[in-house]
Amino acid sequence: MEKKTIDHIIRTFFGKRFPKHTRHIFGQWFCAPGGQQEKIEAMAEVWRTIPETADEQTYKDWLSVAGRIGNRKTWRTGRTRLYKWKQYAATIVVLAFSIGMTYLVTNRLTPYKTIDMVEVFIPYGDTRYIRLPDETKVWVSAGSVLIYPEEFAADDRPVFLSGEATFEVEPDCDKPFYVKTHYIDVEVTGTKFTVKSYPDDLFTTTTLEEGRVAVAIKNKTSGRYLLIPGQQLVYSNREGSFYVHDIDMDIYRMERKGFLVFDNTPVEEILVALERKYNVTFHYNTSFYRNHTYNVKFMPGETVGEAMEVLRLLTGMNYTIQGRNIYINDKRR
Repeated sequence: MEKKTIDHIIRTFFGKRFPKHTRHIFGQWFCAPGGQQEKIEAMAEVWRTIPETADEQTYKDWLSVAGRIGNRKTWRTGRTRLYKWKQYAATIVVLAFSIGMTYLVTNRLTPYKTIDMVEVFIPYGDTRYIRLPDETKVWVSAGSVLIYPEEFAADDRPVFLSGEATFEVEPDCDKPFYVKTHYIDVEVTGTKFTVKSYPDDLFTTTTLEEGRVAVAIKNKTSGRYLLIPGQQLVYSNREGSFYVHDIDMDIYRMERKGFLVFDNTPVEEILVALERKYNVTFHYNTSFYRNHTYNVKFMPGETVGEAMEVLRLLTGMNYTIQGRNIYINDKRR
């Protein structure tokens, strides 16, 4: 898994409070084998963004966690950075996530049984359909990571998403289903909806097709926002603002079937979507296309060459395909 994706998952929990079982699930994933170096590097990046001071115990706790997932030496080389921590209590949770995961650095074991985590990573150029332990159906898009427990607890059903996925949740009013992302949390009891939350995107969205969902925005304290079918909540990752609007459900269903539909969309966003779909990398002058928007639709079965021909006819851009790299010239025909 890429470090930026792990960083996105970690930041989802940073400074947030979740139910004990949810915290336990995250801890199981974090300390599980695999991706230790990437997790350490992502931790380091989070660490560098914290401006305040910590005490010696915080430093020891952090080393304890680093030892659980990888190499403690990584942290000894940059000890001066460890004193830029926020001020937490002596019983500070590991990684200063304030999510109650004290069992990772103390001897106070939790009463929970060990839960294996399932980590689904979908590379660019691919999609996948999976069923969760509760029979919930999930269609996971390219470039996405979905993490969930091998077995849900008795009181809730949390999953953690970085990327895009459509969920068809099995109804259970006594056992709500949660989708946790970096900026928003979505709570449902039984419904069909799509959540899109890529680390590098400008917006995080929740689109409701059937049923009802409640969206909680993590930088807001005014509660949850209920959506009805045909509505989409759009959250600006940069500005921290959001709005709810009605969408064209016919287009939404087309996108569910593999179409890429763009309405007055910047070229950069179109190219990002094509990178995910075809597992390619575009090389171009971003400033040259910054103010250009287009309406365009790509068919599910189109090759990358066919998609580029559509763009060429639409925009006049010149391009060269070399393996998985596509070079776009500034000049137009």
